[in-house]
Amino acid sequence: MPNPKLSDTQLVILNAAVQRGDWSLLPVPKSVTARGGALKASLKSLLDRGLAEEIEGATPARARRPRSPRRGRGRADSSGSP
Repeated sequence: MPNPKLSDTQLVILNAAVQRGDWSLLPVPKSVTARGGALKASLKSLLDRGLAEEIEGATPARARRPRSPRRGRGRADSSGSP
């Protein structure tokens, strides 16, 4: 599988997520300056590329998780809010 090009924002979000015990993408690190639509677009792109997956009815703290080669697909909240 080819490595997708990711933005700096996406790389920071994924890096922080893999360091958490639950692999959640949210909350995003304070160093991420993207907010609102820009942040939502970054998260949506991760979902569209198959690098994150939605979790039905997840709380914001567990809303988005990156895919894990060890654990299969991560998950993300399907409520539409990042």
